[in-house]
Amino acid sequence: TDIQRGNIITFLALTLRHIRSYILHTKGDILGNDEIDWLVNIGLPTANFESKLCEIYKKIVQEAWVISLNKTVKKNNHISHQPDKSHFIHPDNISPFPEFAVQVMDYVRSPQRQQGLHMLVDIGAGTVDIAVFNVHRKEGEEQLPNHVRSVTRAGTEYLIKYRLEEFVSNL
Repeated sequence: TDIQRGNIITFLALTLRHIRSYILHTKGDILGNDEIDWLVNIGLPTANFESKLCEIYKKIVQEAWVISLNKTVKKNNHISHQPDKSHFIHPDNISPFPEFAVQVMDYVRSPQRQQGLHMLVDIGAGTVDIAVFNVHRKEGEEQLPNHVRSVTRAGTEYLIKYRLEEFVSNL
């Protein structure tokens, strides 16, 4: 719905504003007057790169980006407005990825990583993501074949809704 979309955009705008502020305040001395080329990676609640969903997410991030800039920022102890061109983030700088793929890659790059067959289960608010993958080396290179992946709309929101409906029907 439009209300849900608005809530998502507002949340993302506040998050983007906070991230940008944190970077400018903590790394402003390193950045100096250099222009920042912002890139945004966003997780998709899907097992693959559905083009329609990718485009929807990109548009939402673009809207949130513009809204997030509706504030002056402090950089190097000077209050200023972002340059006009920062009010738009190019769609090529927004990269949607299936959530499970990002989680698998984070694990593979972590110190806890182990060789062998793995199963990842992520129970979120709206989806349950399951991925089975094998981590191994072949001729010195990392191999990461996905055997099975599935994303089902059955997260905690659906569970709560189901329990509420059951409770009401038993009154």
